[in-house]
Amino acid sequence: MGQMRSLWVLLVLLALAARASAGPLGEQVDAVLTAVRGDDRAPLDALAKSADARPWLVADELIGRGEPQAALAWARACQNEQLVRAVGNTDDRDATARAAWVRASTTEALAAIDAAGPILRLRIDEARLALLLKDKQRKPARELADDAARRARDLGWFPLAARFYHEFLLLSVQVDDMDAAVNTARELRELLPHVPEIQDWLAALDRETPLTPLSDEPDLAHEIETGAPDRERLVRVYFATDRATFKPDRGWLFAQFRWVALALFGVILLPKLLAVALRRYVWVALTLAWLVFTFFTARQTLQVMREHERLGTLYGTERSTNENVRTRGYDVGICDVSIPPGHEPGEIERPRIWRLELLPERDEHIMLVRLKRQEEDIFFGGIRDRVATSEGKRAFVFVHGYNVEFREAVWRTAQIAWDVQFDGAPILYSWPSQGEIPMYEADKGHARWAVRHLAAFLLDLRAKSGAATIYLVGHSMGGYVLTEALDRLALGGSEHTNIYKNVILAAPDIDADIFEQYIAPALVNVTHRVTLYASKNDYALVASRSLRGNVQVAGEVRAGRVVTVPGMDTIDVSGVSGGHSYIGDNGHVLDDFRALLNGAKAAAERAAATGLHPVLGGWWRLETPSK
Repeated sequence: MGQMRSLWVLLVLLALAARASAGPLGEQVDAVLTAVRGDDRAPLDALAKSADARPWLVADELIGRGEPQAALAWARACQNEQLVRAVGNTDDRDATARAAWVRASTTEALAAIDAAGPILRLRIDEARLALLLKDKQRKPARELADDAARRARDLGWFPLAARFYHEFLLLSVQVDDMDAAVNTARELRELLPHVPEIQDWLAALDRETPLTPLSDEPDLAHEIETGAPDRERLVRVYFATDRATFKPDRGWLFAQFRWVALALFGVILLPKLLAVALRRYVWVALTLAWLVFTFFTARQTLQVMREHERLGTLYGTERSTNENVRTRGYDVGICDVSIPPGHEPGEIERPRIWRLELLPERDEHIMLVRLKRQEEDIFFGGIRDRVATSEGKRAFVFVHGYNVEFREAVWRTAQIAWDVQFDGAPILYSWPSQGEIPMYEADKGHARWAVRHLAAFLLDLRAKSGAATIYLVGHSMGGYVLTEALDRLALGGSEHTNIYKNVILAAPDIDADIFEQYIAPALVNVTHRVTLYASKNDYALVASRSLRGNVQVAGEVRAGRVVTVPGMDTIDVSGVSGGHSYIGDNGHVLDDFRALLNGAKAAAERAAATGLHPVLGGWWRLETPSK
């Protein structure tokens, strides 16, 4: 059965992956070459504006014919900046790199990769994949095809992505790994929801029957280029974590519903125990509370179970004990998060209880559509590729606060990156917060445990990311983890931290006296700039102060006192914010944060644009900009 299925898939997918080098596409490429070689630019502009223009496919074919300069001229005529950047990274080094891989010369191959841009790396991967397939090394070939397909898709090189997808799906079926084949088909369905044959593939794979052919016209490469209206609404988040993975087994289900059982016990017996059974409103109130509690618990349970079914890997609330964390301090991977078309800045759209929505929908809610653990070299290679395509080679690292689950931290990182239009690699460091309000003291212990792991990750990120600028963002208790990690690095010398251009602390849950006298001066010495956001309306920090014996915390404005340190920008956001998560959910703070990440280095440089006003005493107040 497996061999027959492989034969069917081979016949079907060879047509799917075929490049349209002849016919209309070939004619268009010939016309573009003629126009480029002529002195008159008008014909090239007319071709770029024509209804049948296929920018990425034409550029891909031109590069395949050895015409990188023509491809660049075509990209500029199409006024496609992403295509211009992609084609601009492809030059005559392509042939050298490919030849090195064909000769299997490790030294030359590694040198070629080091000199390569992201598109050239994909071309090298294409040559590597051909060698692996020739040697029948199916497992490494599958891994390479899977990773290269994602990178090609994220970079926008959709024809090449289609070919990598084709090889991975074909290899999965050939080795009878139906789970991988089904998961890949599902990802393609997410990417191309309007292609009905992909749904047929899923049904056929479930029944272990041959796959139905995909329509010859338009082909998959063209569909990926032009037919997926929401592909640009995906945010890739690179993550490092010292959380343990988990799966929703029977023990977890029991833990979820034990509270429901306790609530049911209260609804049935509590009125009698209190001798108020005749007071009907008491029973009604308890019943309604039990129904709401049950609904929330059932919804949370169902969402987690569906996510596990769809994603395969989930991270929980426990500390990791796996080999990666024991040796290097952290586990790594990638998450793809979809942003709904109607997304509002500052919002993390989730199912609403008043609509009785149980499960998220991609068209309406922020969704985690892919989670994949990776090896360290693949992980940092992906970051290097993303950083290389950004202006200024930038990345930011977000460290979340207390009472935050892993998936919530991923949502927030993706939402911030999307809302501030960050042109770089968004990276999350997620430490094992318990994700429950009563677990504050437990979270403090986990935060201390995570400090050395974050420090190790920041060192590796500095050495392996290729970034020229890294912004570090710590929210709430994550500010404690971040500052302690930087202090740990500073003990080894400032050269470890000079790449960190700006440390941003939003509502940091740190003792104000300790921060002002010891932490902040050290941060100023080892980074280019420190920015502190604080508010008097942050009631979460008011609660933290009470737990500290009424000692003010750094992210709090209290009785007119604001933490200020020479060389640090302190910004009071009390006038625009009334919560604790304003770094992500407040539009005015996001506007200032966007200016901070996207060019402006100091508060004075962005004050006029974002509504910052200097205050006597050495800090700034963020106010609503005047119309």
